[in-house]
Amino acid sequence: MVFGGSRLLVSTYLEKMKKLVIFNLRVDPSSPILGASIDWIEGFKNHFEITDVVSTYVDKNFRLENTRILEIGGGSPGARFLAILKLFKFALFLIPKRKEYVVFHHMSPRTAVFPGILFKVFGINQGLWYSHSSRPLALKLAIRIVDYIFSSEKNSFPITSFKAHFVGHGISLKKFGDVQLTKRRSSSVLFLGRLSRIKNLHKLIDAVAMLEEKIPITLIGPHSDKEYLEELEKSASKKNVTLIIKDSVNHDEVSQNMQQFKYFYSGMEKSVDKSALEAAISGCLVLTTDLGTQDLSGMKKVWDNCATIDFQTVDKQIEFLENLGQKELASLQEIVRSEAIAKNNLEKNISQICAIMESER
Repeated sequence: MVFGGSRLLVSTYLEKMKKLVIFNLRVDPSSPILGASIDWIEGFKNHFEITDVVSTYVDKNFRLENTRILEIGGGSPGARFLAILKLFKFALFLIPKRKEYVVFHHMSPRTAVFPGILFKVFGINQGLWYSHSSRPLALKLAIRIVDYIFSSEKNSFPITSFKAHFVGHGISLKKFGDVQLTKRRSSSVLFLGRLSRIKNLHKLIDAVAMLEEKIPITLIGPHSDKEYLEELEKSASKKNVTLIIKDSVNHDEVSQNMQQFKYFYSGMEKSVDKSALEAAISGCLVLTTDLGTQDLSGMKKVWDNCATIDFQTVDKQIEFLENLGQKELASLQEIVRSEAIAKNNLEKNISQICAIMESER
């Protein structure tokens, strides 16, 4: 079966497509990092008569109407072995019904390898969503197995492939509500996400330290590298930068926290941090040197309007924005918010994914 059979989009045709299986890492609305996977499930669910979800970890209290969810588990060697058996058993269930189903792997290249290889042998169409700078062995194998690859933008998919399509990030807009652009802390910058070295948070401290008028930094998120956090705290103290570190928040609270801040920092290189786009939709101006993040967050349009000024570094970006009046600032916030919504609307992007997979069968 191919995505959609003879029907292209739910918005265009009355009849929904048939059956979908989504493989992902976690189904847990309280997860600060992976809670958004539920938005993807709900988004695809609107296009299919039946949606099955196979996930490594599932919140036992989570329920979703007309959706069957299988937890395979993982962790210890024994648990991983049992997970492989569950995947094999699920594949045996799916293969006889292969004409009814299509498979989508969301940030899960391992399942695209197995049981993905079995699905490929039996002609079940598969798509893979992957948006990250790392290129594990599983990803290198997965791109040879799946039929379609989707990512936010070209620099966020680390391997060149003719199968790749770039559709923007998928962000559910329903959790943002009414965003107040004027009710912000006068000058403050937020980072919300996993507090790890790959996020280059030390570069934010260095950038703020170069300013005549230093602005406070707030970091919110889970962390496992205590040594890195200690380095950040020592660096901030030495450079007289106010640094506040807080624990992670539930996914549903993300936008509420972001709306308290004027700026959001994204230090990822060659990968678009989804939280930066959520911040842009929440009305934050995104501080970043990554071109892909600038594009999808709407900041590229801001900087293109000021082409004669050097915005190659975060400190220069802050200096320029800090000198703007309230009306100019609100205008830029509206540009960023509008661009980020237009390029990263989950409902639109899922429809686009379905259309691509149907048109290229």
